[in-house]
Amino acid sequence: MAMQRSTGGKSSEEREQAWRQVIAEQAQSGCSVARFCRQRGITPSSFYFWRGELGRRDAVTKSASPTMGFVELGVANASSGDDRRERKASPIVIQLGSARVEVPSGFDPETLAQVLAVLHEQSAQRGASC
Repeated sequence: MAMQRSTGGKSSEEREQAWRQVIAEQAQSGCSVARFCRQRGITPSSFYFWRGELGRRDAVTKSASPTMGFVELGVANASSGDDRRERKASPIVIQLGSARVEVPSGFDPETLAQVLAVLHEQSAQRGASC
């Protein structure tokens, strides 16, 4: 998708959506920003501006209206014993691709979300070639 140098009469919502798509494509491509922009005729400065701007907008939106979601979880090494204290002390284990994350009780949800986002991004980048 080549970006037009002018706004071409696009509304700000349309421009925002177009840049969101470009940024997502770059993240999935596995290409460096410089190479991706060169291939699509986009200036890296415009790409970095919009990536930062949309990140700021998303942060404001997220802090104003937090959302919750669900992810599929599996049980690893479930014990058949009835000792609830032992099960309570066991960490939550999250398997994302080849990465395994053990989450102890009392974890910081924001830190976990950041770790999972990085793992997800790395997993997506490994799956795509530039």
